[in-house]
Amino acid sequence: KRQTVIVVKGTEACGAQNLYQVYDELMINKIKDLFNNNRFEAGKVLVDEIIDTNEDKEVFSKLFDAYYYFDSVNHEKALEVFDIKEFQKAWPDLTKQFQLNIKALNIMNTFNQNSSNGPAEHNLKKYYMLASILNNARRREDENKFDDAVARLYRSLELIAQIRLSKEYGIDSSNIDIDVLRQNNVDEDYLSEINISDEIKFGLTADYELLAKLNDELGDFYLENKNQIRNILKFRNNSILAHGFDSCSKKEYDEFSGIVLKAANLLHNDMEKFIEETKFPILL
Repeated sequence: KRQTVIVVKGTEACGAQNLYQVYDELMINKIKDLFNNNRFEAGKVLVDEIIDTNEDKEVFSKLFDAYYYFDSVNHEKALEVFDIKEFQKAWPDLTKQFQLNIKALNIMNTFNQNSSNGPAEHNLKKYYMLASILNNARRREDENKFDDAVARLYRSLELIAQIRLSKEYGIDSSNIDIDVLRQNNVDEDYLSEINISDEIKFGLTADYELLAKLNDELGDFYLENKNQIRNILKFRNNSILAHGFDSCSKKEYDEFSGIVLKAANLLHNDMEKFIEETKFPILL
C-alpha cells in the first residue's frame, strides 16, 4: 500500500513473475535478425532455446530448414520441407513472397517435360536456377563475403552462355559435337582451330566466343564488353577461393554484378521477374 507515493512499511508482498514469455519474445527477435541476415544454422540453434512458445518454435524450425536448403541450392529438399500453409498462417503479410518462392521451387524441381508441372515450367527451370544463384550471390554480398559472391557471379555468367547454347542451338558446351556446330553453320576456319578429340569441353570464354561465331546477341554483348569482362574474370581467378591469393572487394563485386545482370536480361526478358520470385522474405 502507498500513502501518496511512499510505500507503507509492512504492507509489501512478494509475488512470482513468469519471465519465460519475455525471454521468448527477446529470443524470437534475435531469431528474426538471424533469418534476415541469412544465418540459418545459427538461427536454428536459437530456435531450440525457445522455452514457452511451442507453436512458434515449430514453425520457426520449419522456416529455417526450408530456407537453409534453398540457400544451399538443395532445391529438392527445400521444397520437401516448405510448409507454405504454416508459413502464411504465422506471417500473413509475407504470403505473396512465400507463394512466389514455392512456385519457383516447384519449377526448379521439374525433372522432365512430362512432369505434372508441364513442359512450360520445365522450359523455365534453368532460368529460375540462374535467378536463384544471382540472389545467392547478392546474399553473400550483403554479408560482406565478396569472394563467395564473386564465385557465384562467375558461375552465373558461365551458366548464361550454357543455357543460350543449349536452348537456341542444341549445343552442350561440356561435350561439343562438331557435327552440331556444322549444322549451326559455324565456319570451317573456326572449327579448324578447335582441338578435336573424343570429348571437347568449352569454358566460359570459349562459350561466349562461340556465341559470337553464331551471331547471337550474347556473343555480340561479349565482343562489345570483352575488355571489361576479361578484367572482371581476373577478380574471380585471383580470388583465394579460385586460383589466387587475393580477396575481392565490394567495388569488384558491383562491377561483376553489373555485367552479369546485363547478360542475364539479354538471356530472357523476364529475368527480373525470376529474380524477384527467388528472393527470400524479410521477417518484421
